[in-house]
Amino acid sequence: MYLEIFPPAELQMPGSSFIYFMYGVHALQYVNSASNFILYGLLNRQVILSSFAQCSLQ
Repeated sequence: MYLEIFPPAELQMPGSSFIYFMYGVHALQYVNSASNFILYGLLNRQVILSSFAQCSLQ
């Protein structure tokens, strides 16, 4: 918004490598959200198995 009101004299567009880098950075949050259920499911299974192992030892 600020750039639309007060445009600088030399406005340079970012390069294509920067744009692809920013797409990758923004995609990380989606990858994280998509993999959370897998990671938490594996962690939950490990907790349950360790509690069963402790109960069987006692």
